[in-house]
Amino acid sequence: MERIAIDVTAAITGRTGIARYVLALADAIEALPEAPTVARFAVGRALVEVPERTRHFPVPLRVVDRAWRAVAHPRVERITGLVDSVHASGPNLVPARAPVVAVVYDLAALDHPALHPARDVRQLRRYVEHLARADAVMAISATTADRLVASGVAPGRVHVAPIGRSPFPTAVDPPLAGRRYVLAVGAPVPRKGFDVLLRALARVDDPDLGLALIGPPGPEDDALAELAAALQLTDRVHRAGPVTEAELAGWYQHALVLAAPSVDEGFGLPLVEALALGTPVVATDIAVFREVTGRHALLVPLGDVDALAAALAEAADRPPSVVAQVALGTAHVAQYTWAACAAATVAVHRAL
Repeated sequence: MERIAIDVTAAITGRTGIARYVLALADAIEALPEAPTVARFAVGRALVEVPERTRHFPVPLRVVDRAWRAVAHPRVERITGLVDSVHASGPNLVPARAPVVAVVYDLAALDHPALHPARDVRQLRRYVEHLARADAVMAISATTADRLVASGVAPGRVHVAPIGRSPFPTAVDPPLAGRRYVLAVGAPVPRKGFDVLLRALARVDDPDLGLALIGPPGPEDDALAELAAALQLTDRVHRAGPVTEAELAGWYQHALVLAAPSVDEGFGLPLVEALALGTPVVATDIAVFREVTGRHALLVPLGDVDALAAALAEAADRPPSVVAQVALGTAHVAQYTWAACAAATVAVHRAL
């Protein structure tokens, strides 16, 4: 029986976006026709509950990583038993006797080091430097694949398997239901550009238009609160922490527009989710957002506050042009399913 080991370490460390990826991918692979067996494993101290059916190696990740880099031990098979291949989903490239597929989400920390903690920059740099040890490299978007090739990875070694969108459960109405608001999703970190979003909101001639920022706590929370106060927006900004899938669906459905003013991303799942639910998207005009929306969004130059404000106002008013754009976007994002991601992923593993 074919067995693929999948590193789900992100699911025990609280790295929410990557955690969603590894857990959804593992489940989707097992749901494929003639599916391989999936051996889930996680390394390090668990900050959250260890997922079911996961083999947990509870030694601190930094200790294991030093051993991996020094002597390439312990190999994955010590944790999982014999496997046919390994899906290394980061943040460390695991050693194994079996062929390894290394996943790269983005190179944002290398392209914009000033916007990321030094530890993240060092970790990603080391991971990319070690890609030569992997038997194949997988990117979650064509944009990330192009960036990997530009960085020196041989084109024939890079494969693309766009991440999927999980169907939402029945939506739960948010606290702002019935009110006019822009939605932003994600932890407040510098690359998200939420400071630019606040400045743009202050320039929209609509005092009833608010902002709902949904996501886990981040290092920019205090600075954003201070900026909102300075811009006299405190009463118009609603900060919600992590929410359930049902609650997130409600936030999307009641929003006038989703705003994504990011400097860089590896994919852009909130844009896909918003369009799937019929919500207009205003986003930075960067390659990955053009890719995942099919350009069916209002795209504005990076850091252009006035352009962002104008786009927010236009999208919030829902003219026929925006309604038509959303319909095209909804059709475009239908391709992003976990079944498609799983099939593309398994095809790479079986080709090794």
